Amino acid sequence: MSFSEPSPKVLVLIRTTLRPNCDLAAYEAMDARMNELVSQIEGYQGAKAFTAEDGETIAIVQFASHEALLRWRAHPEHREAQRAGREKFYATYDIRVCSVERAYDFSLEREPKRADK
Repeated sequence: MSFSEPSPKVLVLIRTTLRPNCDLAAYEAMDARMNELVSQIEGYQGAKAFTAEDGETIAIVQFASHEALLRWRAHPEHREAQRAGREKFYATYDIRVCSVERAYDFSLEREPKRADK
C-alpha cells in the first residue's frame, strides 16, 4: 500500500510455519499465484510478509472493506490453496481478521493525515 491510498479498514494477520518436508518450489508457485489473484480483487490494498529466524512467517494483508476480504475468501482458487496449505504445506497457521478503528500516519514528504472509522 502506498501512502497515497486510503487507510485500510481491515487487516488480516497470517502466521505460518511450513512443514519440514514441504515442497518449497510448489509452495512458492502457489504463493505467487495467490499474490497475482488477490491483486485483482477490488479493495485489496497490499500485503507484506516477514520471516523470523525460526522460520515462522507473518503476513499483513490490507483490504479497504470486509466485502473485499469476503470476495477474496470466496475465490475458488484461493479456497483450493487453503486446502493445499492444510494438506501439504503448513505445520501451523493462525489467522486474525482485524477491523481498523483509527489510523494515523506521518511522512516527511507530505502532510500528516488521520482516518477515523
